[in-house]
Amino acid sequence: MLSHYLKDDFNGVARFVDDKMAEGRSFCLFRLPGDADGTLWVVFDLFADDDKHRPTARVRPWQQPRWIDFSTLEDRAVPRMEVCPESTPKEYYLGSISSLTQELAERGGKTVICRNICGTFDKFSLWPMVRRYFDETEGNGALTFLFRHPSTGFWMGSTPELILERTMRRAFHTIALAGTRRAGELGPWDDKNIEEHRLVADDIERRLRGLGFDFSRSDMRELAYGRIEHLCTDFESGIVEDYSRERFDAVVDELEPTPAVAGFPREKALAEIEKYELWPRHCYGGCLNIADVRVNMTYGILRCVHFDDKRWAVYTGSGITALSNPEAEWAETEAKAAPLLNVLGV
Repeated sequence: MLSHYLKDDFNGVARFVDDKMAEGRSFCLFRLPGDADGTLWVVFDLFADDDKHRPTARVRPWQQPRWIDFSTLEDRAVPRMEVCPESTPKEYYLGSISSLTQELAERGGKTVICRNICGTFDKFSLWPMVRRYFDETEGNGALTFLFRHPSTGFWMGSTPELILERTMRRAFHTIALAGTRRAGELGPWDDKNIEEHRLVADDIERRLRGLGFDFSRSDMRELAYGRIEHLCTDFESGIVEDYSRERFDAVVDELEPTPAVAGFPREKALAEIEKYELWPRHCYGGCLNIADVRVNMTYGILRCVHFDDKRWAVYTGSGITALSNPEAEWAETEAKAAPLLNVLGV
């Protein structure tokens, strides 16, 4: 079943989800980008699995082949995800980025490196924290979400990283989102951010061409997101004759993980992520898909916090190139994590 509530009935949402959790059920709560009325949607596992056109909310963890489907009765094994217990030490992070920039100077490309900021709750209270976060992220043009499965714990975040959507014109639309600075900063973008963005946009263009799409590529623009802004390039196809969910997922499989969440070239970046990151990404860098008869959209899971009733761990990353400065990258991850840390009371 798919249920929706207006923002003013947040207490109704909380009661509804509390009942699902008391029954041991999973759930996914989200707000679509651009919802002017602040509608919150709750998707949970009460659909018959043979309903091909049922609304779906699915999550695919980082580098996992199978989706966690929050909208079906089908019971699949879901990997257990422990909350990271310890923050990434700054000295380790700076040393890793310094080593990585030397490697990238030799081979070129970029790699997205994530770090964890961890803590404990003095007193766990789910819904005040969730409501505050949804209120503070309203209007940021991102997909804001909270989901939980008994094996995964809670994951909450707000992501502007659109991997693919089906538009009302029966076209496919995606974006290259890379390059970050504080919102309102004057002057031209620096060479590091422009080069990072170019790598992401060019890789997406190559992959779309390889899939045989006729598409347009926009000029590079700025995209505001809370306290920071990104460089963004839009790609939109012509009319897609086969826009079934199967076809849609096949395109996502080719695009994901994008250079904005992994790096470029993809295989080298994945190896470096494995080498330098201290804790599994679990859902960070994975995908969240929302689909019904009107919409089909998949977002990369970024800017998120993983938590249970005792501990929390914020995941925050940045794109590293040969031009990266380790201290500047640390500051970028701090800026990206700030909205979640503020909600957590840090």
